[in-house]
Amino acid sequence: MTGPIARGRFVHYDLMTSDIEEAVDFYTRLAGWGTMPWQGEGDPYTMWTNEGVPLGGVMPLPEEANAVDAPPHWIAYVMVPDTAATVAKTEQLGGSVIVPATEIPNVGSFSILHDPQGGAFAIFTPLGEAPGSD
Repeated sequence: MTGPIARGRFVHYDLMTSDIEEAVDFYTRLAGWGTMPWQGEGDPYTMWTNEGVPLGGVMPLPEEANAVDAPPHWIAYVMVPDTAATVAKTEQLGGSVIVPATEIPNVGSFSILHDPQGGAFAIFTPLGEAPGSD
């Protein structure tokens, strides 16, 4: 990651929900967003778009969330230069790991964390040039 601008910025927003169709209907009518299918590897994923530019996504609640009766929720991703190092620092500072550092093929890596007060957030490190770093 080059440049200081992208570090610490909120760069992506995911909605994890039990009813993707209903969520897409609601947010496209409320916010005027569009959608497009994710073309990458892995589970099916729908990208939210604003005037054709991706800004986040919507996906089914993960099994782990269903197992603890978590409600549908949004999670924001913060850009970091090194996912693994940020996970370690989170733990050092009293936070905890929900999803360990995980690679997204041809995209980058992410992790989902709790701050020491229990607030959930995600971190993301892209492969190559970081958005907003120019």
